[in-house]
Parts: sequence; structure tokens; C-alpha cells
Amino acid sequence: PSHPARPSGEIPPAPVRPFQRAAAPAHAEPANGSMMWGVDAEVSERLNGLARQQRVSFYVARLAVLVAGLVREARTPRISLATYMSVRNRAGLEGVFGPFMNPVLLHFRFQGHLTFRQWLAVVHEAVVAAEANGDVPHDQLCDWLAARGQAVPEIKLIFAARQDAAPRIADLAIRRIYMPARRMPWGM
Repeated sequence: PSHPARPSGEIPPAPVRPFQRAAAPAHAEPANGSMMWGVDAEVSERLNGLARQQRVSFYVARLAVLVAGLVREARTPRISLATYMSVRNRAGLEGVFGPFMNPVLLHFRFQGHLTFRQWLAVVHEAVVAAEANGDVPHDQLCDWLAARGQAVPEIKLIFAARQDAAPRIADLAIRRIYMPARRMPWGM
């Protein structure tokens, strides 16, 4: 995968997506563009186990599955998509100001000869590289590319993963506890 903040070479053209329409409906709202997907519970558990063995996150495992599926459906080995990266490195500030996210582009060239375990490592490396430069604002990156006469990649797909089940550490189950919102002492 090419590095998101330091583009090298040609940016692949956006492939025709299996879910792409010929034209957007006049009444389309951006929020209606979300698509939920998942896998069977048994497959999900096996994927979680494989992710633990390979020391990759839930997020990376699902991204690897999605990209492999898009490669197959779109019949192209090159897939580009965006994801949001949090660039706030002080967790305590998220509660005060909220998360600060930058869209980050990920470029993949699927290599059919790799095993899925090897593919997980490729996807993991791409995510780690993107995180290292996730603080570069997307609009500044686009301006930088345009100033150098390079193509500005179009974002047509944004990936996000949500783990609904409570995470587990060893044999301990972690539950979410919802606390009522409190007003900040300074009036926010």
C-alpha cells in the first residue's frame, strides 16, 4: 500500500463499485449512504480468534475482509477507500472537546497469492502507516497534491467498524456503563 501522506506513484482510478448507481437520485441524502454489513456469528468468532492469533485489531480484520470482498466483486486488484483516524493523543480531551478525526486514504493492491493471514499483515501495515500520518488534514494533503500536478483521489467509500459485543480481556467481560451527562463547571 502506498503511504497516505506521502503519495508515491499513480493513484489508482476509482473502480466501479458493485453497489454503485449510474446516477445519484435527486432526493439522495449523504446520511442515507450508509451500508451495514457483517458476517455470521460463528464466522465472526473465528475471525476474532484469527485476529488475536495474528495480533491485529477487530478493525483491521474487518477491513481486510471488506477489501478482499470489494476486490472480488469489483474485479480489480486495486482498491482505495477512506477511513477516519483520531489524531487526538490525549484521551482526557475527548470528553471535553469531542474526538477530532481526519479522513485518511488507504490504497490497497490485492495480491491473490497471499493467504488471508498474510493479507491481514498487509492491511495492518497500511493502517499503521496511515495512523503515523493521520494528523495531516485531508484538505491540506489535497492542496499539496494539486500544487504538484498530481491527481487528488476522490473519496467514494469510507470504512468504519463497530464492535457491538462487549470486549473481553482474558476471561473478564467488560460492560458499558452509561452515565448521565454532567455540565462542566465552566458552563459548557
